[in-house]
Amino acid sequence: MQECPRCGAQVEKSQLMFTEAGEVCDACHAGMSEPSTGAPPMAIAALVAAVIPFFMSVNRQSSVTVNGQTTGSYMDYVALTGGSAAVILGAIALLPLVRATPRNNRALALVVGAVVLGLVQLLRAFGKLG
Repeated sequence: MQECPRCGAQVEKSQLMFTEAGEVCDACHAGMSEPSTGAPPMAIAALVAAVIPFFMSVNRQSSVTVNGQTTGSYMDYVALTGGSAAVILGAIALLPLVRATPRNNRALALVVGAVVLGLVQLLRAFGKLG
């Protein structure tokens, strides 16, 4: 007989299971929630919002020359909207993933990637990045 490290119940050694949390008895294992392997829908929406501006563009360009000095401005409205949506949706999706134990690293990487792509789109929206 051996004691379950989680609940303290006396069980046969053969009834202990190996998990990420260590050895646990059958009852503890049944009560443990398995980490979700899928990506949260909010993360997928953030990724879609971050990718769309790579394929669509609605922009405005202007330039003015005064006394030989040329100044220009550029704005891509699709990149601005998509980047903003990706950052906001990604932040919303990120909060529960960071607090969750155990962490779903794949979903976390997807959300962080979507937020980074959203920031890239915001830079593209204002003409700071090609």
